[in-house]
Amino acid sequence: MLFELAPQAVAGIFGTPANIPNPEDYWIFAEKTFRIFLSLVTFTCIIKITSIFFQAVGKPVQAIISSMIRDIVCFIPLILILPISFGIEGVLFAAPIADFTAMIAAAALTAAFMRSIKTEQTKSQDNSVLKPSRDGVIVTIGREHGSSGKQIGKLVAEKLGIPFYYKEMTALAAQESGLDKEFISDINAASQSLFEYGGSTASDYCSR
Repeated sequence: MLFELAPQAVAGIFGTPANIPNPEDYWIFAEKTFRIFLSLVTFTCIIKITSIFFQAVGKPVQAIISSMIRDIVCFIPLILILPISFGIEGVLFAAPIADFTAMIAAAALTAAFMRSIKTEQTKSQDNSVLKPSRDGVIVTIGREHGSSGKQIGKLVAEKLGIPFYYKEMTALAAQESGLDKEFISDINAASQSLFEYGGSTASDYCSR
């Protein structure tokens, strides 16, 4: 908003140009730079967030595409091509065009990723067969985004020869206790201390 409504005030923070024959040209160009070059700078922030998000969920290809498409794929070619037809203003318009294009690409990558998650969840729910619990060792893994906790849990369960549970645990608890699935889920969410053991909650019990 400041860049669009008061560009000269923002440029004035950096001082008044000295020893310039036509200082009015400086202010005209500064105003154009803020209003054109930085018009979609908010998109740049969202694009960076998208790149970090894909890094966190273990999708390096999407992360690289998100981080490179704005600066490398779009911006550099545009600042070389647009000035041929539009002069110096072509350089200024290169930034918002690159921001807009990269934003569309980031949104498409994110939408595709979210659809893939829903597809995997649906397949998992359709194909999963709950193994009954049994007495013995319980391995709990508290995980963060990008830590591959689910994959580690699967390997641990496989090596120890014990059932592996992820999101199925609430369904298993409901099946064996006779309680409603939503009731168990609400207890876990509202009364975390009830299930805490060594820093892990019931939702973290991934192997039993």
